[in-house]
Amino acid sequence: MKKILAIGMCLSLVFVSCATTTSSLAMQDEEYATGVIQGQADGGSGLSTGWCGSGCLFGPFGILAAAVVPASSPPPATTIALSGKSEKYRLGYTEGYQKASNSKMIRSALVGWLIWLPIGLSLALSAE
Repeated sequence: MKKILAIGMCLSLVFVSCATTTSSLAMQDEEYATGVIQGQADGGSGLSTGWCGSGCLFGPFGILAAAVVPASSPPPATTIALSGKSEKYRLGYTEGYQKASNSKMIRSALVGWLIWLPIGLSLALSAE
């Protein structure tokens, strides 16, 4: 049982390190860059309770799922507010929002797994 938990922990660390790598953002112009920055600020704040639960229930597989599932688009209210902005700003905002939202999903699943980890280890050690 200890070997299985040790292997699971090692694999999960590999998943986390692979999932947190990001690609660099090519800036087109100032409007686009401003949109990306604002989208990242709006999309990446806080934790997602659903993904936190996924990490808690499924451990490293929940983190992997968060890395694989595509991030959501900005909510409709935000999309309506962007209607007065330029096309470059909206494109940058959407891209920034999705990248930050994806990072938030992975971070939330990781927090859920970190909550589960001491509980699971204590249960495994007490079963002996």
